[in-house]
Amino acid sequence: MIASQKIDGAQFKFFLVDDRSNDGTSVAVKNAFPFVKIISGNGSLYWNGGMRLAWKTAVLERKFDFYLWINDDVCLYSSALIDLLDSYSSAKKIDGKEAIIVGSFEERSKSKVFSYGGRTDSGPVFPNGKIQKCKYINGNFVLVAKKYLMWLAFCLTNIFML
Repeated sequence: MIASQKIDGAQFKFFLVDDRSNDGTSVAVKNAFPFVKIISGNGSLYWNGGMRLAWKTAVLERKFDFYLWINDDVCLYSSALIDLLDSYSSAKKIDGKEAIIVGSFEERSKSKVFSYGGRTDSGPVFPNGKIQKCKYINGNFVLVAKKYLMWLAFCLTNIFML
C-alpha cells in the first residue's frame, strides 16, 4: 500500500529483511514489488535484529531525508503515510524543529481500542486528532527525520553492530 502512494516531490526506497522465512515472502515481494531491496538475514534476527539490519543497510546506502519503520504485521489506513507526513509538518510548525513521529494503532480496524503508539510515564497517548508529545514509542510505524539518525543510533545501543 505504501509503495503505491504518490506524494508530490517524494521518492521512496524500500528495504525488507527476510530472516530465512519459509513462507515465500521474498519471492512474493520480489515478484510484486521488484524495486524493493531484499536483505537476507541469518535466521536468528527476530524483529529487533531485522529492523537494525534494514536500518543499517539503508543508512550505508544513502542519507535519506526520512527513515520510516513499518512492522510487517500492521494494517494501515490508506491515508497513513500522508497522515504521518502531515503530522511531521504540523509538529515542526509547533516546535520549530524536526521530529520523530509515531503512528497509533487500534486492535482491529475501526475498533477504537488502542494497542500501539506513543506512551508517557502514565500510559498510552490516545489519539485525539491533535499532535501530542510522548516519551516512549512502539516501533510499528515510525517516521524519523534524518536529523535524529545519530541520536537514535546512540539511544538504541549497538544499532549498527550486528
